[in-house]
Amino acid sequence: MQWSAARRARLCLAAVWILLSAGGVLAADPGAVNQVHITADRLLADMDGRTAEFIGDVRAEQGTTVITAARLKVFYAPSAGDQTPAEGAGQGDIERLEASGQVKILFDDRVAEADEAVYTAADRILVLTGKAARITSGPNTVVGGRITLHREENRITVEKPADGRVQAVFVDTGKGLQ
Repeated sequence: MQWSAARRARLCLAAVWILLSAGGVLAADPGAVNQVHITADRLLADMDGRTAEFIGDVRAEQGTTVITAARLKVFYAPSAGDQTPAEGAGQGDIERLEASGQVKILFDDRVAEADEAVYTAADRILVLTGKAARITSGPNTVVGGRITLHREENRITVEKPADGRVQAVFVDTGKGLQ
């Protein structure tokens, strides 16, 4: 399929806009600077589908938040008054991020690891899935098949993997269970 020079230019501008607008999603602090730096081997942007997929050795950074994965797909909403998807694509707010393949996320002095991770911006929920999804904070660790982190509520739900049980290690600086 041949694209006109104008369409190619819009595609490039949209990809740049995606990178810049993703800032609020990756930020641990909603007031952080909206600049995200993403590197990958390849970028596939679907203007009509309102997605951008980064493939191969992906690294996304904003402030102290870092995501590494084999793939990172960004889904974005249409901007207000957007009549034609091709003209306004990439200018909406980020709705969701999906990472897959050896996902590692550094945020809020925590490390999250999983086969797959999905982050929804509206409710600030991070879902980690995989054989040994885990979140580590200092010496404390939780492991399960599915971990749901509700960032707004500072609450976590851990579900067992198909072939095991939920595991947790907590370091108690007090008397503990004694």
